[in-house]
Amino acid sequence: MSVQILGGQFKGYSVQVPELVSRPTSVLLRRRLFDRYQNLSGFSFIDGLAGSGAVGFEALSRGADSLVFVESNYSAIQLIKKNIQGLIKWGHLENATLPIKTVQEDVIVYLRNWSVQYKQLDLEAQKHAIIFFDPPYEKHDLYEKLRHLFFENKFFHGELWIESEMKKGVPPDFWPKDFPPTKIINQGDSYLAIFHF
Repeated sequence: MSVQILGGQFKGYSVQVPELVSRPTSVLLRRRLFDRYQNLSGFSFIDGLAGSGAVGFEALSRGADSLVFVESNYSAIQLIKKNIQGLIKWGHLENATLPIKTVQEDVIVYLRNWSVQYKQLDLEAQKHAIIFFDPPYEKHDLYEKLRHLFFENKFFHGELWIESEMKKGVPPDFWPKDFPPTKIINQGDSYLAIFHF
């Protein structure tokens, strides 16, 4: 199974999806999201729980300055690496250095460690960070940990994109009432909440 990059420099490249490991963000939801974010030049992007990496590759295609894939599953991270090599061949980029890093680690552990480095950046660089978080919908404990890390610690000044679903996931009112999403993009039962800190 594969999903195609919808726009930008790498439009049309097919990202291979690991079987039985991930549920890629739907094409319609990705399209609605990236219709709003067509140019990510100047932004750093973290694709947490990357799975297939489709959203991260889309962000790179739209000009993101750097991209980090975080995924704990070994087979998924290996497939992401193969997708990166495939993208290099597809785009004839053999002599180019793509600003991509892959990390095989628990996403919450990674983000806790990353937050220390993030705090050392200047405010402008902090504001130009985007984190995409798309866990298996039923893993409510991951949403709880994310809420604690970002909404209670209050260290983050960038954008947080969180995907969930009404039936299996957490509802939009799961997030703190004093910090509602700036935008919610709905697609069927799924939604993507965008927070600007």
